[in-house]
Amino acid sequence: MAFHDDVSLPSGQWKEVTNADVEEIRIQNRSGYQVLLQRSDDAEPSAAGGALEIGSSLVLFHERLDVAWPGASGSRVWAFCEHEATLSVSHA
Repeated sequence: MAFHDDVSLPSGQWKEVTNADVEEIRIQNRSGYQVLLQRSDDAEPSAAGGALEIGSSLVLFHERLDVAWPGASGSRVWAFCEHEATLSVSHA
């Protein structure tokens, strides 16, 4: 299902930023904090190992999941931040 909106992250918790299985995603970090991104199935990631880190303030991440996480499975993307943060997310 296509999605194009802001996603609010709670502090210190993983949150799924996809609403369906996806192959490609665009994420823009609108916060002043580092955000971790993790590929998973529809279950919350059990660890941050292998996560990608996107920097603070307007850093853009646009990639196919199989390119960004070639050794991982799952068609969902989760995000984690130590602080409350806002991401702009778009996927089809």
